[in-house]
Amino acid sequence: MASRYTSAKRLNRLPPLERALLAARVLLAVESGLVDDKEAGRMLREAMGVQWSLLTAIQYLSGQEAIRAIDSLPEGWLSGDMTKVRAVEAVLKAGWVCANAHPEGKSLTSGRLVTALKTHLCPDRSR
Repeated sequence: MASRYTSAKRLNRLPPLERALLAARVLLAVESGLVDDKEAGRMLREAMGVQWSLLTAIQYLSGQEAIRAIDSLPEGWLSGDMTKVRAVEAVLKAGWVCANAHPEGKSLTSGRLVTALKTHLCPDRSR
């Protein structure tokens, strides 16, 4: 019988689109108040492995792999309450958090989206 860690580690091999959509769903659920950050972390660890947290999901969503995966969805795509538009909104929100959440104005990641958001939307914080 496989341990929970082994099962979670194996699930972490989800394809990028599945990882991106799960991260987007969790981020949007936290934003809307459906779950808190601790529950979000539990959901992510259960689905993707022990190293995942809400912050990890936010950083992943702002990165190129998640952006490309979500961009690959056809226009008008729908799965439950998730649409391509909502997934893109989650990416933009994640990028904004990574660009602006640090109290000293530092970026949480250095991806292109975060750099662009910091430079163009918040030029006073782009250090």
